[in-house]
Amino acid sequence: MLRSKDQLGDDPTRAGGGEATVKASRILLFVVAPLLILMLPLAVYLADRSMNSGTLPRNVSIAGIDVAGLPPDEAFTVVRAYQEGIFAEPSAFTVNGMTYEVYPNNVGMRIDVDSAVATAISQTDHTVLSGFVPWVRSFSTKLEIPVEVTIDGASIDHYVQLWELAAIPEPAFDGDITIVDGGVVITYPNAGLRIDRDAALNIIEATMLDGVEHVAEIPLVDRVPVLSDEQLDEAATTVETLISRPITLHNDDAEATLIVLRSEMAAAVTIDIVTTSPAHIDIGLDPDIIATTLESRLAQFEQPPVEVQIATNVATGRVSVTPPEYGTRVDVDTLAEALYAAAFNGGRGDLPIVTDIEPRITAEQVEAWGTLGLVSSFTTRYTAGQPRVTNIQTMARTVDDSIVWPGETFSINEKVGQRTEAKGYVRDGAIINGEVYCCDSPVNVGGGVSQFGTTFFNAVFFGGYEDI
Repeated sequence: MLRSKDQLGDDPTRAGGGEATVKASRILLFVVAPLLILMLPLAVYLADRSMNSGTLPRNVSIAGIDVAGLPPDEAFTVVRAYQEGIFAEPSAFTVNGMTYEVYPNNVGMRIDVDSAVATAISQTDHTVLSGFVPWVRSFSTKLEIPVEVTIDGASIDHYVQLWELAAIPEPAFDGDITIVDGGVVITYPNAGLRIDRDAALNIIEATMLDGVEHVAEIPLVDRVPVLSDEQLDEAATTVETLISRPITLHNDDAEATLIVLRSEMAAAVTIDIVTTSPAHIDIGLDPDIIATTLESRLAQFEQPPVEVQIATNVATGRVSVTPPEYGTRVDVDTLAEALYAAAFNGGRGDLPIVTDIEPRITAEQVEAWGTLGLVSSFTTRYTAGQPRVTNIQTMARTVDDSIVWPGETFSINEKVGQRTEAKGYVRDGAIINGEVYCCDSPVNVGGGVSQFGTTFFNAVFFGGYEDI
């Protein structure tokens, strides 16, 4: 049955299908569109990551210097230029109305540029997935990487002392004890103004790192000495006792005697005034100075270990062993303590000699070997008087009495070295390029010694040496 176009359009079945298709398209649109919106930043991220691979993130700065997007080598250059700029100019400080300048190098100032740049580079160490969130944050959050600055506290303290002496008429003083021309000199403490050392360290470091041209004021504080005159007197008495006479140390077992002069004791004395609570004065002897001062004399008490001696008798097959002995030395750390104690014991004490230098093979290891004797032998017979026999005998004498310790490798070539006429070798047949050749070539010097290697190999390996 034929139908008109109008009739076909009115077909409810066809109309329902069209509505279903429209609905499906709308649903697909609502699903795909958000996905496309979500995928867009990810696509931008991947493209940005690819284009800027090998550069620092866009939000990174080091010590206030913008290094965003720079390759690592350029970042190093930029930050180092900043460092050089700081080091080129002095910083100014005022102390009690007087102005002083200090260059960074003069106080041992160091800026760890390498670590700061390395930290900045590490911000890019992300996988594709883990790097997405940091990438998003880089558009709104700045990442400041500090530089580590170190300043030599001893150098600053040196400047502080100079400033106190120059800018403060009567600065506070904690007292001191010194040795001058073999005598003990006491400088007693007094109250007054002092530079606040902790504050000075922080101010100097911050001012130098800032690089801004301005004068920083170093604060002063009233200081009351924490050490008494009596404490300095007592410490001075201790120092006087240490340097009052030569010190004699003796060791009965080694029959050794060491005499240390007053001047040598004085050179090793350490005096440390501690102002933290409880305030006190530490008196001692510096082991390093003692070791350096007495080095040549201490050497006479240092004996190397005596190694085990092994003697063989080929005729009887007997092996005699002389046990090893430990080496001796002076214990320098204990020596300082011994000298200190002897100074308060009439100038005499024990010399600390120790026997702790082990020989290569200890007596315990030798004992574990058990009884030693002939293990194996191999004989190769030859006609006497031949040139090759001379070479074999010369090599045998060189190798004789060799000792191969456990774990070592023995090389005949290393032991014997180049076979030369000066060593007693003569010319005889040698294999040259696969052919036996004799005898005008220098290569022929020592010819025939391969026979020795064959005998040695059979004696060592087929004779059972590997079973030892």
